[in-house]
Amino acid sequence: MKQILKLMVTMTEEDHSYEVDFTLNITPNFTLFSEQTQVASLTAIVLLTVLFSVIVVVGLVGNCLTIALVLMNSKMRQCVTNLLIVNVAVSDVIIMSFGVPEIVMFFLNKGWLLQTVACKVNRFFLVVALYSSVISLVVICSERFCGILFPFKVYGVLVKRNLLPIVTLIWFISGLCGLPVLLFNTVIPTLNGYGTCQIVFPGTHSNQTFFLYKCLESILFYFLPLGIQVTMYSMISRRLFSSSKKLWDSESASKLKKWSLRETIKTRRSVVKMLMASVGLYFLSYSPIQFQFFYQTFTSGNSKDTRSWEFFVFAMISTHINSAANPILYGIFSERYKVRYQRYLCRCGCNQHMKQLISTSTKSTRSEETEIKS
Repeated sequence: MKQILKLMVTMTEEDHSYEVDFTLNITPNFTLFSEQTQVASLTAIVLLTVLFSVIVVVGLVGNCLTIALVLMNSKMRQCVTNLLIVNVAVSDVIIMSFGVPEIVMFFLNKGWLLQTVACKVNRFFLVVALYSSVISLVVICSERFCGILFPFKVYGVLVKRNLLPIVTLIWFISGLCGLPVLLFNTVIPTLNGYGTCQIVFPGTHSNQTFFLYKCLESILFYFLPLGIQVTMYSMISRRLFSSSKKLWDSESASKLKKWSLRETIKTRRSVVKMLMASVGLYFLSYSPIQFQFFYQTFTSGNSKDTRSWEFFVFAMISTHINSAANPILYGIFSERYKVRYQRYLCRCGCNQHMKQLISTSTKSTRSEETEIKS
């Protein structure tokens, strides 16, 4: 069921005025996983089940490992960026954990099988964790921005003693923004006899309210964070990758030697690359959902391209890969994280040759132990 919202906009040009009929197709209770009707073959279901199982296991193990290695290492705990990365990892663990019921019910293709309370609570935790992850990425970007471009002016705000209030504020804002899901989500019966977990706003203009809600959500947790982080990381990259002279001037008070400064620049560059990759992965992963919403809103909405079973699967894979891939990115771009991942995994069993490789890698990362806060 669709509701057509027509806006008659009066345009004025010199001495002439005319009206433009701006039509929006508002699909009530738009949700990514509620409209699939196509049943895939058994082979496809089995393969996708294996794929999602691998993604979930890798995501849970990787993010839990990230949390453990930071919290159990005193040097890594001294860095604000590392602790904020832990907050992102906690959000990803919640997303992966509460996303499992969604995946199972999606492949069963029998609608929402749980109670209304589960519909509210499960989606609430998913949304809050997603919001927290986005806000945390913005805070990490701001911390790096202040630490590199303004180390002696505003960097004191983002220090370890202020981290607990900042993280508390992140989750408070996320929970506040997620309240509509907790309050208005419900199970709606469909024509095929199944139910769907959807958000239904009260009042006679519920569809318009839903449209405004989704637009505001897209702006606050997709487009605005994207713009902020692209701008900040562009300025950071310009400072780090164009010339080391400005960085030398900004750290002249620390009396670093040239070789030490080069190591600091190298470490900061690798950290910025890692964070930029994480941000880029997030926005690429969630772009299909944004594309689907706006495509169905501003077009006829009858195209099967964004309603097909294949598109739903693609969107689900991309969103879950985002939560699972962050630890992999940390291991690729940060030698410190890579060595500690290997060390913790090695405790589960590895040969002597691997231990020697890890020992060698550990020695090569001693220069990084000044921490990325430097």
